Amino acid sequence: MFFALTATIIALVTYIFATVFGMVLMPSAVLLDNRNEEDKEFIALLSPILGTAVWLAAIISLGLIMGYTAPLLYTLFTIAFVFIYLKREKIFIPKAKFYWIFLIIITVVAFVSCCSIAPLEFDGKIYIGSSIYDHVKVALIDSIANFGLPPRNPWIADNGIPVNVVYYYGLHAFAAQLTILTGLSGYMADTSLVLGFSVFISTSTILALSLKLAQRTGLNKPQHKKFLFIAFCLMYFSARLSVYFDLLPQGIKSAFYPANLAMVGFWPLLINCMWTSQHYVAATFTVLIIYLYDLLLACNEKKSVKELTIFIGIIASAAIMTSIYAGAFPFVFLLVAFVFVYIRNSKFREDFNSKLPSVLWAVVIAFIIVFPYVLHIFIDLKEAPVAFGVQPTYGDSFRGGFLPLLKYILSFYFIVLPKHLGLFYVFGLGFVIVHIFNPKMRQEQDRLLLFGKLLAITTLIIIVFVHSTFYSNDFGWRTSEPTSLFLYAFSTLCLTKIFVSLYESKKKIVYALVVFITIIQAVALFYPKYDSAIIIHTNHPELRETFTKAVKGWERVREVTDKKDLVLSNPSAFGVLTGGSNTAGNCVDVFFSCYARRNTPVSIPIFSWCYSMDYDLDKLNARFDRVVKFFEGAPDQNQVNYIIDDLKVKAILVTPVDGLWKNEGKLLTRYKKVFSTADYKVFVAN
Repeated sequence: MFFALTATIIALVTYIFATVFGMVLMPSAVLLDNRNEEDKEFIALLSPILGTAVWLAAIISLGLIMGYTAPLLYTLFTIAFVFIYLKREKIFIPKAKFYWIFLIIITVVAFVSCCSIAPLEFDGKIYIGSSIYDHVKVALIDSIANFGLPPRNPWIADNGIPVNVVYYYGLHAFAAQLTILTGLSGYMADTSLVLGFSVFISTSTILALSLKLAQRTGLNKPQHKKFLFIAFCLMYFSARLSVYFDLLPQGIKSAFYPANLAMVGFWPLLINCMWTSQHYVAATFTVLIIYLYDLLLACNEKKSVKELTIFIGIIASAAIMTSIYAGAFPFVFLLVAFVFVYIRNSKFREDFNSKLPSVLWAVVIAFIIVFPYVLHIFIDLKEAPVAFGVQPTYGDSFRGGFLPLLKYILSFYFIVLPKHLGLFYVFGLGFVIVHIFNPKMRQEQDRLLLFGKLLAITTLIIIVFVHSTFYSNDFGWRTSEPTSLFLYAFSTLCLTKIFVSLYESKKKIVYALVVFITIIQAVALFYPKYDSAIIIHTNHPELRETFTKAVKGWERVREVTDKKDLVLSNPSAFGVLTGGSNTAGNCVDVFFSCYARRNTPVSIPIFSWCYSMDYDLDKLNARFDRVVKFFEGAPDQNQVNYIIDDLKVKAILVTPVDGLWKNEGKLLTRYKKVFSTADYKVFVAN
């Protein structure tokens, strides 16, 4: 618990810094859009994502050019603090009670989220949650701290040199600054600045968007804000409705939701933040860009136009660096929708044409900033990241003509997504549909609302027919994360309108409705069979104590190695602790990834290959087999020579679960045993 608490405090401090930094950077057009004193809470909620985007773009782009080191970061922090001091008159503390209630709630939520990947130690045994599967990228953070940018794959190396990472790494480079400046582990940096901090800023952005849309649709009275905050909390804690799906007749479930229709990743915000935070952070950048673009189209003051243009370009580069899927592809979808609006709406066409030079300049700015990053990511890419056709992972059971495709689409929109995403999808999409077909609501022609609706509609249509060439084919949920944020805001708006309507008509049923929705959410969230927020693995208790004691051996390894040395442990030793078998694709090497803080030449192949997919997988598999065999028994001289001469391993950590533990004879011909306890042995190359 202390680990999670420490991570939460670091995340909160970072959130406060991002808020202050965002406030002093805030474009004048945003301030003009929020003229009332009551709008300060909106600016306070929007500031963190603005400050984060600018900071992330700066440290990564400059880090790629100048070297991602402590001197650069100290210099940038000095500049930031001087700038904050010079612009200190723009800093304020919100007075609204709901802002402070929000901050308390989200701090608690961030702490609970951090517990999902923090090491929980009881009776001398470590237990870690399921979402550690995606958070073993803590090793990537340590690798960035050790080697700088561009990042090196912590799990693959050739001839002593770690291979390049071909994966979006913006948020992990952002987290690595904590490791570089303070020496804290990548594990702590990931828990605080990837998971904990992402919960803060994604939630803050949703509430800010909800407030802005409510204000622009006439919900700007004090009592409206109270109802909006209640609605926001109800939708924010949205859980998967799997428990209610079980109430459907078996015939309907079999017909529209076959057993092999996997939907990994289509989850509510909190669950996805606990697994893959980077996509939600990129999604918040995307939402911020859409809001600033809306202001750009309405702005006629030259200074404000220049400010917005620069910020849009910077934030776009940060979005791309954080997640190609959630930070770039949504704009392709939005552009498709813009074509239709451009043709049909003369006012939009006039505004767009007048600001086209600014849009092009924003693209140029983004390209200049992101060019070193994109060059590194895509220079060796062997295939396009997307393909067209019904998503294979989700569409196999519905192939064979129009009727099966129609059945798949009906299942996808009306059973699968409601079941997996929960009430925020139901209320959010319901709001979009009603807003389109209700003449009275259609009069609310706010452009930000229009952009959100267009993004939601085009994304949800296109992701049926576009998929990723990535081996898990999970293009859809990643790319739809900005849509999810808008649906959260739309569902909040929808529920607020219902509450206000019932309240103003003197129908006290509004309170019963709040209780009813709360019960639905609570049952969906806490029903044990479907709880997927925090699942702690307790399997293989016989390995837990050995694992926990052996972890301390990594401290000894770091004492006798340089940060750029390669180290090795048995990649097959403790993989079962995260589920499955040691060699299965759904396992990760938590023992090495979370605790070594060094790079290794080989780990679980299918996982390490995810981050360098241009690497020869057959070669990696063969290397893995040779290394596992080395640890399983008594290695001969050729095996020992392979480890030191071919893989260039400086230090080896051996644990009691390894066959090598009692058969170290030949190893001592090339390595010296420098530490030996009942829990681990450390060997260093002669």
